[in-house]
Amino acid sequence: LAIVATMRPWPSDAQNLAEALTAQGRASTFYLEPLGPGAASAVLADAAGRELTRDESDNALGACAGNPFLLSQSGVSLRSHDGAAVTSSGRDGRLLVSRFGGLPAEVLHLAQVASVVGTRFRPSLVAAVAEVEPHRVAFAIRTLVAAGLVRDLGGGQVEFVHPLFAQALYDDLPGTTRGQLHGQVMRALVASGADPAQAAA
Repeated sequence: LAIVATMRPWPSDAQNLAEALTAQGRASTFYLEPLGPGAASAVLADAAGRELTRDESDNALGACAGNPFLLSQSGVSLRSHDGAAVTSSGRDGRLLVSRFGGLPAEVLHLAQVASVVGTRFRPSLVAAVAEVEPHRVAFAIRTLVAAGLVRDLGGGQVEFVHPLFAQALYDDLPGTTRGQLHGQVMRALVASGADPAQAAA
């Protein structure tokens, strides 16, 4: 009898159990890579239920970075919006954010702050905007890296792996909160020595 299971890396209970069983020689663990372009296109088209234009396909593939769940949700969005661009707003965006709801609340909050900065951000800037200690942002980054949602680019730069997820986090913020965070980001950039015109952009 063989049991085959798939899991996300968070919450960590299932992964910890799998690693313990593997260490005991009672299980084997395989880490899945993102879908390649061919498979990703097939998942997207199947979920959309129609042939996609080159622009639709390219936009979705770039935003989802080979994540099957994000690809299927993008395809459903394209189907329901009759050819509209891939969206993370409204119900679609809430579904994307809720899918990652197993993450600690502070980690999701700091990820939302980072989403205001953009798909690439500096953890030190997020700490300044969120007004929290750098070690708490470092913990959030480690958690998000383990979850496969961000990657460390080195040189103090971090990047969201899936731009669609970053956009969903951003869109899930109330408009007033987004405005306040944009102002805080600009003030933090100017305080760190950035040119005001660049900070405004």
